[in-house]
Amino acid sequence: KYILDVIEENGRFPASYDLWELHEGIHLYSIASIFASFDSMMKIYEELKDEFTKNRVKQEDVNKKKDELRKELVKIREFVLQNFYDDTKKSFVRNLEDKKLDISVIGAVIQSNIFTPKEKKILNTIERMELTLRTYTGGYLRYEGDTYAGGNPWVIANLWMASYYIEAGNKKKARECFDFVVKSATKHGFLPEQVDNSTMQAKWVIGLGWSHAMFIDVLNKLYK
Repeated sequence: KYILDVIEENGRFPASYDLWELHEGIHLYSIASIFASFDSMMKIYEELKDEFTKNRVKQEDVNKKKDELRKELVKIREFVLQNFYDDTKKSFVRNLEDKKLDISVIGAVIQSNIFTPKEKKILNTIERMELTLRTYTGGYLRYEGDTYAGGNPWVIANLWMASYYIEAGNKKKARECFDFVVKSATKHGFLPEQVDNSTMQAKWVIGLGWSHAMFIDVLNKLYK
């Protein structure tokens, strides 16, 4: 069943833990992931369309499924707009429970393409992130009030911001976010989970796969 059908039947979106494995609720990042999967299905059907040209039944079935997915993508976007944008904060919020600003809401742009980088509500959200999540060192916290392991900037947060600014066409800002990460690497080139806000040294888990994977992704986008 499509996820919006589940919402209509049960009256609410099924709750889950967020990507930080800390908060249970209905999260924008989770919905963005679902949107991305549907969008990928559409692209797969498009790639395979030539395989069905000689089979009318299969072709009709594929076209029907594509239409269903297309409608579902529209529904999800509308659901996000209606439920996850806080008019008081002038930003998208991470879930329907605490409604905090969280770096992961960028996933609605850079990982799922629910929104384009320069839509007004996205620009409002990025502006608020710069005011709320950016620390004096140039690093970004994961979310408002993040106190985990001292409440330091996370490498992944900076790399997501870098990825956003690349998509928005602002490579100067992207490089600032990226340079913060490069400077935080250990002498052997390992990237940590966090960066100590007072010493600018790598902190907590060092050699974190998530950080390294996003580093490669951003590096490719910056210098391709």
